[in-house]
Amino acid sequence: MAKRRNTKTQRVYDVQRMLGVRIQELRKVGGYGQEKLAEAAGVESQTLSQYETGKTAPSLTTLVHLADALGQPLEEFFRFDELPRHDTEHRRAQRKLVQTVHDLDADTVKLLTKFARLMGRQRARRE
Repeated sequence: MAKRRNTKTQRVYDVQRMLGVRIQELRKVGGYGQEKLAEAAGVESQTLSQYETGKTAPSLTTLVHLADALGQPLEEFFRFDELPRHDTEHRRAQRKLVQTVHDLDADTVKLLTKFARLMGRQRARRE
């Protein structure tokens, strides 16, 4: 068995950068500033900034805390193919939607999720 070198490959750097972009996007969609999310996740705001810029990578424990603070499943951080483009109108609409449903009960959120999926399917059929 070949011995693994303790160096980061370009792929590791790319994943670290994409993870940072995804953390930042989910933070913004959730309507959080860096300081507010950092506090909720138990990290320093400078550390969160380093995660978002891809300078450092969060531990699994920190990712779990970030996911919990954002109310997102852990796998959302790794949906790199779904990173939205820099469409500020779309991002504002996403943030408004998240803020609107944030305090709704679970059954209502599930119903809205089903409705949104149905709308997405209808749109895909038209295209």
